[in-house]
Amino acid sequence: MTFSNRSNLKRHEAQQHDKEGQPIICIDDKNGIFVTPKDAYGPRVAIHVCKSILSQSLACEVPLCRDYMKIGMESGNPGIECQHLHRTNRAIPYSQPPVLRLDSLQLMVDRGLISTSRKDECVGLNSKSLSVGADSVFPIFWGDHGLSERYVYFSVFTGMKDNWCQFGRTRVTFDSQTGQWHCQCQNKIRKCVHRYISMWWIFQERRNLLHAEMDPNAEDIDDIEERVRESEDTRRDVSKGPSVDVCQLTEYIWRQKRIPGELDVELSKTEKKVPQFFEPVETNCPYCPGPSPPALGEKTLVTNHGTVYGISTVIKDVPVYIRECPVCRCPVRFQEYWSGFHNYNNKVFLTIPLCSLLTSGLSNHIAVGRFLHTLEDHANLKVPHNVIRRAFYHFSALRNYSYSYSCNRCGHNPPVLIADANWKIAFNLPVHLFRRPNLENSKLEDTQVNVRTRWEMLEKRIVASGFCDGTTMTNPYKTTLTYSAFTPWLGPNIRLHDVVPKTEILKGLSQKDQAVSSRGGLNIDEDAILQALDSKAPRREDLIKACNALGVSDVGSRTDLINRLEELLLYKDLYPKMFVKLQNTGGGVLHMTCVHSVVYYQSALWWQESARDHGDALLSFKHPPTVYVSDIAGRVARHVNNRTNQQFFQPHDGRLCANTDANIQAALEKSLDVQFPWITSVGFSSGSASHDNHNKAKCVNRFSSVHPVTTSARYSLYVSVPSKKSKKTRGTSEELKTGARFGCSG
Repeated sequence: MTFSNRSNLKRHEAQQHDKEGQPIICIDDKNGIFVTPKDAYGPRVAIHVCKSILSQSLACEVPLCRDYMKIGMESGNPGIECQHLHRTNRAIPYSQPPVLRLDSLQLMVDRGLISTSRKDECVGLNSKSLSVGADSVFPIFWGDHGLSERYVYFSVFTGMKDNWCQFGRTRVTFDSQTGQWHCQCQNKIRKCVHRYISMWWIFQERRNLLHAEMDPNAEDIDDIEERVRESEDTRRDVSKGPSVDVCQLTEYIWRQKRIPGELDVELSKTEKKVPQFFEPVETNCPYCPGPSPPALGEKTLVTNHGTVYGISTVIKDVPVYIRECPVCRCPVRFQEYWSGFHNYNNKVFLTIPLCSLLTSGLSNHIAVGRFLHTLEDHANLKVPHNVIRRAFYHFSALRNYSYSYSCNRCGHNPPVLIADANWKIAFNLPVHLFRRPNLENSKLEDTQVNVRTRWEMLEKRIVASGFCDGTTMTNPYKTTLTYSAFTPWLGPNIRLHDVVPKTEILKGLSQKDQAVSSRGGLNIDEDAILQALDSKAPRREDLIKACNALGVSDVGSRTDLINRLEELLLYKDLYPKMFVKLQNTGGGVLHMTCVHSVVYYQSALWWQESARDHGDALLSFKHPPTVYVSDIAGRVARHVNNRTNQQFFQPHDGRLCANTDANIQAALEKSLDVQFPWITSVGFSSGSASHDNHNKAKCVNRFSSVHPVTTSARYSLYVSVPSKKSKKTRGTSEELKTGARFGCSG
């Protein structure tokens, strides 16, 4: 007998000689536990089966297989086996994997990959498995059948039996390309030890697979089998054109495929029927110049596994095609919002009504993840949250939102701004990013940022992710994290220029502070320093004492001292307690609103809020507010005046009146009365002109210019606190010397 190709030979061997191509490995000879691929074709996702004569066990981990054998038993055939149990007759014999060593685990702790508590959990689980004669972790390599270059599987001992671990073991999957982990127990135990003990084995035996920023709990893979299948399609797609210019594709999509901010009601509310396949509508190459660009070639299949996610439906296995230009060889894909579908990466599609619904949720303060959980409960289905979230971000990056950022009553130039910082924000960052560089090495881009360019680059980065994510291609718009990376936002009609100051790098930093004294062998009580940092109002003398003990400069304000201490305490080799407590950090978000609670400015902070952040914001406005209300009014007035040669907060350095003894005494007695004619215009449109607007053209210095509604005077005031016995009054004579109080609502 002759065969035309090898695929026919493999089918003949499987059918006639029972030589199936899928492997099976014995991982526990005592209990008769094996691992084998779940499906006969496609990705080799490992599952467990149990077949032991001694214990008289015969079971499979797959629910469909258990139902199949149960039906056979009820039909009078109690010996029927599923395809996975059939493979045990030719299983690879048990071979003990390398033993986990405590020295390698300790090295992981020293390098900060895991904490001491996680180390104890790993040691405890390893000891428990050894006591029952089982391997705590068994790496699954398929031998001659090939090893996936991306996905690595582990069988991990659990010591329990549940739906997700039928035989006392669970499957852990590691994506070596993205550094993501997945464990079958993710719905039962949020941060399980099984992923950490798998990382222990990789760190000891295959360290080259690890990423520097790898975190076993960074992001769960929603559907591991779907992700493996998608990655195989991606490899086939990338191999067609490794020299494709991603920037050219991104620029075309970003400029020519924009989605209008106001969508047609029918398009945004009614889901259309999913077509039989997706293909581009262009007939000529959009990249080649000239009045007559070449016609595109025939459509080429990218994948048969396109998935469309709707509000209550998930349609899988939709073919997706592209067309290539015969001249420039650039591919053209489907990207038409008016069709009712949004294409993320040629494999994931969202319906426009779903995108519109997610947008409405955000406008009503409903997070994307929470909204997707609601849809799952409503439609009784399971969707990959991370995939849909990235696809929705892709949709948002292409949509032409209208960013007015102005109040209907205050206009673009509010006379009163109220500033505050939201500290309930923390994020994970590499520790070395918090060590400020020397001023001599700082660059201009470290102290300012182009708002328009930076946000456009962010949009293009998200659009380019539709071509690069899950592939070997690097996103060309990906940039390194800098000290001005957290770009502030204020509307185009509000800011003076597109380039605005962002000088966080200079917080508490001066040339004379660069010299750090020796620690001098002092005994440092880490808990006492942490207690001082955690208090809402730490005493300055306590902070100075901590700075002297740790060998850092004690020059500057309380905020400067706190920032220096937190910066130093992030280094684990010096202060382990503080490192664990402060590794999740962030300065929160500084936001400014008018009296009607409309946000005009917002900026994410690296370090704790200081007067410098307020100064950066005020110097960004085309017409700075007449009244600026904050919790640190005195410090803001001093800082901004120092940056503008004492010209910004005038005529009384930000106070409502001169700080004479008589005025201070009148303020303490609550009898001080100051009249301002312009106060009646607060809350009205800035389109109206003030009584002295005709002098505006004569002001050469913008710091002394007249506000369109009020006057040229500017005040930095504290927030008014109601007088109640249950609350401590925040007013002191010292505060009244630096800034008066201003009562306002909103």
